[in-house]
Amino acid sequence: MDPAADGSQFITLIELLDGPTYITVGQLASAIEKGGVYGWDRFGRFKKSDDQNAIKKDALNALAELMRDVTAWNRDPKHCDPEEGLLDEFPLNDLHIEGAHPLQFFGWPKREIPKFCAPEGAESAPFPSHLGVSTNALYNIIGALLDVASTKRERPMTEAQLIGYLVEKYENNYGISKSNLEKQFARAKRMLDRSMKDGTLKQQIPP
Repeated sequence: MDPAADGSQFITLIELLDGPTYITVGQLASAIEKGGVYGWDRFGRFKKSDDQNAIKKDALNALAELMRDVTAWNRDPKHCDPEEGLLDEFPLNDLHIEGAHPLQFFGWPKREIPKFCAPEGAESAPFPSHLGVSTNALYNIIGALLDVASTKRERPMTEAQLIGYLVEKYENNYGISKSNLEKQFARAKRMLDRSMKDGTLKQQIPP
């Protein structure tokens, strides 16, 4: 089956970068340099990269462009507030949106997903190096959700009601604000959805 004709059979570089497996830019670049990658050539033909087309070069250029954006974002001091702005405008946030980045045009059929080498180092990670600063905020959110889950209620709350309740009860706790909860809940739902859809993919990618 031509993976180009069936999106469910084709895993894009975006899905690997922005999915639950957290494959790094460096790991993708190494896999492409070693074994090539599938994509569309300048005539719109879907094929694997070789010496006769520029698919490998174009894929590596797209990864390099993303890495430059991540590095620039990482060095900008305005992104150092993990509660209100850590992920705002982060280069990887919108990669999954169709048409947002050229990386959507490169990848592998599921049956040919390469075995990725160990990460080359922190500079290859797709997420900013200071992302760990937000750990306390995330733990506060998880703790608040556990408290809600252990409290008996007559009826379940909607997401908006849950956010309102958490903000009212835990507003003095770091990371718990309406804007941040909306942001983190939306990201968590996207990640869980992709994780559920990619159950077979996780078996092919070594930890």
